[in-house]
Amino acid sequence: MKKFYFLLVILFSVNGAIAQWFLQNSGTTHNLHSVYFTDVNTGWAVGDSGTILHTSDGGSNWVIQSSNTTFNLNSVFFTDADHGYAVGNDTLILKTIDGGSTWTNTFYANPGYNYEMLTVHFTDSSTGYIFGFEYSLSASSNMFILKTVDSGANWNLLLSFGDCTEGCEPGSMFFSGPDTGYIIYNEERGATTAKILITTDSWTTSTVHNIAGRRRWAGLSSVFFTDTTGYALGRDSLFKSIDGGITWTNLNGQGNSLFFTNANDGCIVDNGGTILNSNNGGASWATQNSNTTLDLTSVYFIDENTGYAVGDSGVIVKTTNGITGLSEHHQTENVLEVYPNPASANINIETPLKGDLSILNLAGQQLLQERITVQKTTIDISRLPSGVYVIKLIGENGVQMGKIFKK
Repeated sequence: MKKFYFLLVILFSVNGAIAQWFLQNSGTTHNLHSVYFTDVNTGWAVGDSGTILHTSDGGSNWVIQSSNTTFNLNSVFFTDADHGYAVGNDTLILKTIDGGSTWTNTFYANPGYNYEMLTVHFTDSSTGYIFGFEYSLSASSNMFILKTVDSGANWNLLLSFGDCTEGCEPGSMFFSGPDTGYIIYNEERGATTAKILITTDSWTTSTVHNIAGRRRWAGLSSVFFTDTTGYALGRDSLFKSIDGGITWTNLNGQGNSLFFTNANDGCIVDNGGTILNSNNGGASWATQNSNTTLDLTSVYFIDENTGYAVGDSGVIVKTTNGITGLSEHHQTENVLEVYPNPASANINIETPLKGDLSILNLAGQQLLQERITVQKTTIDISRLPSGVYVIKLIGENGVQMGKIFKK
């Protein structure tokens, strides 16, 4: 009985150290697709049926704003607390100059085409870009970039790109600076090729580079750069570049959206309420408690501690103890280093401790045990069912614990 109680105490301590996400009351059941904050208190989320939500108290309360549309909204961006933009299906561009109290509908008109606006981003108060996909009624579809230099009063077609003869799958756009931007997408030509379009001069010129060429790596949907270090995320893949997007390496990971507060500390959100964090540049990922099983589609961090994720059925979750997942930095020494995480077959354990390592389910039942005598050990978890497990190492000089996610 004492041994079981000791295990519960350890589990409680580890859970207390891992970043906690808490549900917020959004006031809607519509799916949400994008979230953006201008400071720790002021933020917006947008989604299906023209849904726009606003908070002025860090998410304690969310207020539904009138968008005057029923079209789905895909992306939201604010240049300050008053001036913001939301874009969506059927060539929809919304603008507000009063923090969302009123939204004005503007449409980019081009007869014979239907534009689906996917991502909006402003590099200053006047200059903004929209990435999207055009469905032609009489020709092949293409991806495009629109640009405004007058705070959205006028939008002009800046660039049309992509060989979509056999089909294209648009991803998203991201800017790491006023002139440097990235767009990820997929072309279906025999075998799907994941590509990235890069500019360093505000899309005056651009270059295309391959991220991957295998069909299973299609579906890249989220891109993020901190400087020359960047990440591209998809349904079944994660890639990393350290040279500004020229070359890419494949990492273990998958999801719907990612955000990095610096080159090493990042967060991924995925279906089923999955939230993962990495503190080593994506080399390994640890599972965080999201307090939801609903699909999460967008994540945004205001700083290294405060973040929000949104998704299906109006779900919004918030964390205040950061991507690192530790309420005290000195607790890092008690967290076991496990990678890859999630994993489907083998996991690697790195630790200075020697002792008995156990893998337990969330009910406290021991499923695997192994004696650790070296600093790096590989363990086969392929026979474990998919799910979350606690991994515990009791050594001669202390105890280390962590969580692993079995795919």
